[in-house]
Amino acid sequence: MYPFLKADANICPVFAQELVDCIWVKLNDVNKTRDEVSAQAFAGYAVFQNLIVGGQTEDGLDATNDVSYMCMEAVAHVKLPAPSFSIRVHQNTPDEFLYRACEVTRLGLGVPAMYNDEVIIPALCNRGVSLADARSYCIIGCVEPQCPHKTEGWHDAAFFNIAKVLEITLNNGKVGDKQLGPVTGDITSFTCLEDIFAAYKKQMEYFVYHLAEADNCVDFAHAERAPLPFLSALVDDCIGRGKSVQEGGAIYNFTGPQAFGVADSGDSLCAIKKHVFDSKEVTMAQLKEALANNFGYSSTAAAAAPANDCSDEARIYEAVKRILSNNGSINLADLQAQLAGSPQACRWPSPSEPAQPEAACVNADYAQIKRIMENTPWFGNDDDEVDMIARRCGQIYSYEVEKYRNPRGGQFQAGCYPVSANVLFGKDVAALPDGRLAKAPLADGVSRDREWIPTGRLRQLCLWQNWITQTIPTVLCIIRNSFLPHWQETRD
Repeated sequence: MYPFLKADANICPVFAQELVDCIWVKLNDVNKTRDEVSAQAFAGYAVFQNLIVGGQTEDGLDATNDVSYMCMEAVAHVKLPAPSFSIRVHQNTPDEFLYRACEVTRLGLGVPAMYNDEVIIPALCNRGVSLADARSYCIIGCVEPQCPHKTEGWHDAAFFNIAKVLEITLNNGKVGDKQLGPVTGDITSFTCLEDIFAAYKKQMEYFVYHLAEADNCVDFAHAERAPLPFLSALVDDCIGRGKSVQEGGAIYNFTGPQAFGVADSGDSLCAIKKHVFDSKEVTMAQLKEALANNFGYSSTAAAAAPANDCSDEARIYEAVKRILSNNGSINLADLQAQLAGSPQACRWPSPSEPAQPEAACVNADYAQIKRIMENTPWFGNDDDEVDMIARRCGQIYSYEVEKYRNPRGGQFQAGCYPVSANVLFGKDVAALPDGRLAKAPLADGVSRDREWIPTGRLRQLCLWQNWITQTIPTVLCIIRNSFLPHWQETRD
């Protein structure tokens, strides 16, 4: 848009800003209606229309311009879910641009997402993208960098549950009574962390192989049954090659399955190393038994919702349906009236009501084991040992993924971000050695969902920056930072 703004000598700045604001409003015309399971994985208004400003030109010069600032103003004016607003930052980014971005962050809208050119550009070059194209990258979807109009990245090609692989590893390839993975040894026979990593790597090889096979089957089906000619006409070099995007017509072709549970796996292995192998406070047999029994809690103890949650959801659905069928709109008073009269009505509890009691552990020995295992340095808290263990868990997955190629002639590349699927897929993971109960949410991306200290978070950022640049995931990772409002009350 900037060349058009620069060429229009007569446009009023206020009117120009209004036009940009209108684009923000227009981008909210589109939304997705998701099925029940998808809504749990992608909560909220996740349309994934990403708009990014800042960054560099193909020659490596700063690309910040007037429209960059106008887009920030539009975010502040409109305050709507779309677009997913992002900025690119590099060593020559103007200070004023960063200050303005921080002011937008203080609004509490969850934007802008910030992307580091000093990491992403080398990572793209490591994947065979030319330097000029890498400097021109944009973000598509959530956090996926790619060269615009030249790439078929197929990001989100799969979601891969690393924490589930660890659970299967700790159960000799089994889930319950079913042998899902290869036999890699009973954990009671393991004498050191390297024994677990060896078994974990074998399980990872097995499951990533099947992931790649499934993805490539879908890729073949897309090429044969669902080519997209209009999209292909807009992507280089589909016309020149005489192929659709789905057949490999793009200049750059990737397949990007996403992993989550990295931090959970790192914490779990660190807890085993510290309390089982090093201090010997817990035997592996005791830990195995405690995990199998969810540390003495019921199988639904991790769920925060009360027992009548499902029926309440159904009643709300029916009430909303009745109201909409009558007048086409929802009035909160009408909804409350529809739900009134039943002692099980779904409502927010009053502040004066006592809190729901937490689920109780029925076995004192298991509870003690859980307390011991939780007394561990966690990932992202300025502890090199656990950080490197978590990094290794992610690397084993990523190195395995990049062994494979897709039918379009491109390479598989790993990513580590869940959107909000870490909550949904946590329901499929049993208790873990870090004290996490069965069915509880997993950690968010490569972020830590436990307490952390500021220096730990900075070191965590540096750790993943080094990993992304030198080794693996050009589909990127999410490190989500949430701060209390009073931390942002002043410009300091």
